[in-house]
Amino acid sequence: MEQIATVALRLFEERGYEAVTMEDIAGALGVGRRTLFSYYRSKSAIVWDGQRQAVDAWVAALADAPVDVGWREAVADAFAGALEFPGDDLQLMRSRLRVIARHPELQAHLLTEQEAFADSLVAFIARREGLDATDLVPVVSARAVLAALATALVWWADSTREEPRDVVREALHQVFAAGSAPGPRGGRRVLRASSPAGTGRPTR
Repeated sequence: MEQIATVALRLFEERGYEAVTMEDIAGALGVGRRTLFSYYRSKSAIVWDGQRQAVDAWVAALADAPVDVGWREAVADAFAGALEFPGDDLQLMRSRLRVIARHPELQAHLLTEQEAFADSLVAFIARREGLDATDLVPVVSARAVLAALATALVWWADSTREEPRDVVREALHQVFAAGSAPGPRGGRRVLRASSPAGTGRPTR
């Protein structure tokens, strides 16, 4: 399957994702269309191969995070730890990310895939902060983390940096540093999804 991904991603980068068909990929591999479809049902399945396993690895890493470790450090460790790949796999990852970055259809799917993990991340942050999962802090923090992760990985794919995990750690630390600034009068305001009856305003 790695050979299929290598050939398909090369074609996507050379010709453009939309211009390449499954028949083109089969021809480049020297196999029949039916053989290719026995491994992958579509072009997008080739691009997204391994995504679900990565999400599962992140969820498992968060679940195993020591209770005495803050959520920021736990999240950085979980994401960085899931990006430990052999060299050949890193090259495939670069190719995948470059293809995704250049095609809106695949970018939209990336956002959909992130949604599958967002709830788990919100719940994890909320537990570590002693908040409800509907509070503003865990919701916004989770979205900021996922946006930073996606942006950092796409940036890495076009860079000369060797290790994506180092880039991800740097990006997350930037987000965490920006989010650590004190709120008005030095305190932190927690907005909840519900509001007192009749006020129409979030609770503090």
